[in-house]
Amino acid sequence: MKGIFFQKPLEFSLEVEGEEFLQGETLKGNLNITNHGKNEASIENVFIDLKFTENKKFKAKDPTGFSLINSITSLQNQTIKSGEIISTSFEVELNHLTKVTEKSASPYITLNLTENNKDWPLGSLQLLIKPHVCLQKTIEIIERFHRFTEKGVKNKKKGVSFKLVPPNAKDMGHLVQLDLEGVIQENDDLELTFNFKTNKVNMDASTLAFKKEKSKTKLNLKYDDYLYGKNQVNQSALLKKVNEVFTSLKQDNGLFK
Repeated sequence: MKGIFFQKPLEFSLEVEGEEFLQGETLKGNLNITNHGKNEASIENVFIDLKFTENKKFKAKDPTGFSLINSITSLQNQTIKSGEIISTSFEVELNHLTKVTEKSASPYITLNLTENNKDWPLGSLQLLIKPHVCLQKTIEIIERFHRFTEKGVKNKKKGVSFKLVPPNAKDMGHLVQLDLEGVIQENDDLELTFNFKTNKVNMDASTLAFKKEKSKTKLNLKYDDYLYGKNQVNQSALLKKVNEVFTSLKQDNGLFK
């Protein structure tokens, strides 16, 4: 992924390796600055950062809409001769708390020439960052074995939340939605919170009416509970834990009835 931006007589070529990324990976890139002028040029500051903003604020070019995720690298007091190219490489870890790409908001690599970052970036690259591979594997299991459909993902203060819609099946009863919150800890422990929403018939009402109900179940899994090795999910073990959540709710809480 590459973007070229100009501030005469300088050309800034910003590039990152890859087209999409996962939480837990390392993003790598480089910046080349070329002086196309006849004379040498000076740069006081260049800042490369990982930021996050809503799509509507990006479209409006609102610099206050950006929130800083990580300061990646910077250059100061550079002098570039005519025709010269200077380069710098960079990398940043997309840890378990890095914000992922949403439908209405996204992370960006930004290129700024002012230290306070109050100005609109000279250039930026929109990133497609997906949830951690272990969280995606959990969603795949729920979709495949319980026939749910993912309808979107949102960032939470810690981790992410997936919106899942159940199949139109009798065994799902009055269940209308599952919001699954997932957090990967630094030691790779997995925290899952199942937020079930139902729409039941209110038997106490004099006329036909529905009553919304919620139920929450938390699942805390240690490394050995669901992994063979680093980011290597033991599908059978994880499926067993997820099945226990659904079975418990169906049998004990009557959530689906």
